[in-house]
Amino acid sequence: MPTIRTLTEDDIEYWSGDRPDKGYLYPLHDVGLSVAPVILRISWAEEALANGHDVNRLHSAMGRPLHTAIENPQHMDCRTGAVLDHYESLDLVRWLLERGADPRLRDTRGKSAMDRAWCLARYRKEQRDPLAGFWDQARAMMVRAARKLEGWVLLDAA
Repeated sequence: MPTIRTLTEDDIEYWSGDRPDKGYLYPLHDVGLSVAPVILRISWAEEALANGHDVNRLHSAMGRPLHTAIENPQHMDCRTGAVLDHYESLDLVRWLLERGADPRLRDTRGKSAMDRAWCLARYRKEQRDPLAGFWDQARAMMVRAARKLEGWVLLDAA
């Protein structure tokens, strides 16, 4: 049964030793690739954003922060071995979208984060990977955000 990580002071101290928002050129990208609990990754991303980093910045190899956020859904706490709710990483995708990340923007290979999520979902479904739904949900969030950016009127299904 998946669990959401609760953080202790020891956890925060452990994970803070490798904070991607301190001293990195692309902290928002590195936050997406981190295996730290998502609550810490989001707090680090908030600090990076406050320090002037752009949620749409392009890195030649990693793409944009949305690209890295969908590359690494959490599924195990590497410190304890506890199985986690891998969908917690959707919180980082949501956070980026709420702060202006544009899911339509492409990486240096011409792929948007929506394209990448679709490819990952398709591949993982073929592999019968139980995490495949993560990419479907991430892509759905990005499609809604893209439509909103394009001026579509979105109605929430009640």
